[in-house]
Amino acid sequence: MFWDGATPISGKAAFVGKKRKAITAFTTGFNEKYADYRPGNVLTAYFIRYAIENGFRIYDFGEGAENHKFGFGAAERFNRNVTLSRKTILGSLEKIVPAKVRRIMRMPIS
Repeated sequence: MFWDGATPISGKAAFVGKKRKAITAFTTGFNEKYADYRPGNVLTAYFIRYAIENGFRIYDFGEGAENHKFGFGAAERFNRNVTLSRKTILGSLEKIVPAKVRRIMRMPIS
């Protein structure tokens, strides 16, 4: 987190994987009043420096192909997504009951 006195400028949350030696960025936010100073990029640079100084092999910018990531030398890669589900009565009904009826069945009862 970066501060200007008591004013927050930029913050970042990341996952640290010590076993894989990777830091994965999760989210970054910044105060719009400081946008001209690119505080998100400055904070990312500090995260990368920390990763290097502490023996991490990977800094993963996380999801999305925003231009600022490529300015740091990021390379685009694709991940495989898998959805797991279990059979339920509603899951079985999805094949035979129209979608409109399913929406009604799932509405909360007040």
